Amino acid sequence: MAVESLAQTVAPSRGIGRILDLAVFAYRRKFPTLIAIAAAVQIPLILLTVLFPVLGLGLGPGTYPSIGLLLGWSTGVILSTILGFFLTNGLTAAALTRAVADLYLGRSPSFGGTYRQIGPFLGRILAMIALALLLWFLLLFWAMIPCIGWFTGMGAFFFFGSLVLPVAIPVLILEQQTPRRALRRSWDLLRRRFWWVVGFGLSLSFFQQFLITGPSYLFSMLILDLGAVWGSEMLVRSVVSGVVGGVLSLFYLPLQQAAITLLYFDLRMRTEGFDLLCLAREEPAADLLPQVPRSRPVPLIQGRELGYFAAISGGMGLLIGLLWGGLVALAYALF
Repeated sequence: MAVESLAQTVAPSRGIGRILDLAVFAYRRKFPTLIAIAAAVQIPLILLTVLFPVLGLGLGPGTYPSIGLLLGWSTGVILSTILGFFLTNGLTAAALTRAVADLYLGRSPSFGGTYRQIGPFLGRILAMIALALLLWFLLLFWAMIPCIGWFTGMGAFFFFGSLVLPVAIPVLILEQQTPRRALRRSWDLLRRRFWWVVGFGLSLSFFQQFLITGPSYLFSMLILDLGAVWGSEMLVRSVVSGVVGGVLSLFYLPLQQAAITLLYFDLRMRTEGFDLLCLAREEPAADLLPQVPRSRPVPLIQGRELGYFAAISGGMGLLIGLLWGGLVALAYALF
């Protein structure tokens, strides 16, 4: 796909549906390569999700773990979860971003070539994920502040986790930014079309819940009877949920990161005219990506954006209330 066709295909007027459609196109076109890139990290993580429950909870009827073993298991689960967060949201996301960007810039991505390209950025990637975790804790603290934090914290937490951090990966890799500047640059790109990107993030969240969370939970519930056979219902649930969720994530992550990478390109085109720059200059598009247009300085956050976060928090609270109300009504109807 040439640079000209990139500018025509990811046109600013096409909307969320078109971007998701193009993400599916990229996913199908390079399915083996993208799955191999994700599998390099996801398969070891899946094995960890099996290893720790088996070691900590015992296997076989009549086996009961000791307190020390349970503490070791809990520590291992926490450490593996943190490791998985760093690897999935950092290394895997960066490699998939590089592969999808190469595909849409007219190159043919490969497994080895993709990981070699992101090798020099490994330190920056891990540093940015660590910085993102710190910012998440600060947002949690913010959400506990009476009044303003209560009303805006949930919305800010959702926006940062679902949009700012994922888009910061293409910024860091493709624009060669530092971790701090990548997060700030991601926020500045997204805030220009705030409600549009919120809709995009909600679409991806629904996709994830429908394709991963829901099937994992249902599958683990369907086979809980195996717990009676092995003597440990908790063990069966932990292993099945981990394996099913990991396998589904393996197939979903490339699609998600393709959509995030296309969102980044779309924002560059809509707000900075990157497609016009590609048409006007004779340089390769990959060399033009780090050339970020200068813009007037703006505060880190403005009053209207606090209002936006409050609106998101209110919408999420209303949705949670409706879901709980529906569950209570269903329970009364059944029992």
